[in-house]
Amino acid sequence: MMDANFLSSLFSLQGKRVVVTGASSGLGHHFAALLARAGAQVAVAARRVDKLQALVTELRATGAQAEAFAMDVSDAASVRQALAEVVQWCGVPDVVINNAGVTVGKAALEQTPEDWDQVLDTNLKGAWLLGQAWARHRV
Repeated sequence: MMDANFLSSLFSLQGKRVVVTGASSGLGHHFAALLARAGAQVAVAARRVDKLQALVTELRATGAQAEAFAMDVSDAASVRQALAEVVQWCGVPDVVINNAGVTVGKAALEQTPEDWDQVLDTNLKGAWLLGQAWARHRV
């Protein structure tokens, strides 16, 4: 992993507010940590809030400002609610990392229409829902 001083010498996000979806694991977790090290105030969002809380504890231990928000990006009401909570916590985000995504671990011929809908609702519609909700706060 990169040294925090090296990272901050490359770029600074001091004073910026960032939302990272899908932050409960994988790349979202990694992105949130990097952004926090660069000085961003990080709102981490996902369905698995227990994992988000662990990430927030980890980030705060380094002096970062971080908070967890329950968000299912495939559900418009969940996106609107979580983003409203983010705005209440830190103001309108400057950056959105639309990272949430799912896959179905079945062979293509075994997948159902519901499996396909889950993938599209999360990976495609979810990015659009969050982008649109964020834009409404930006205007």
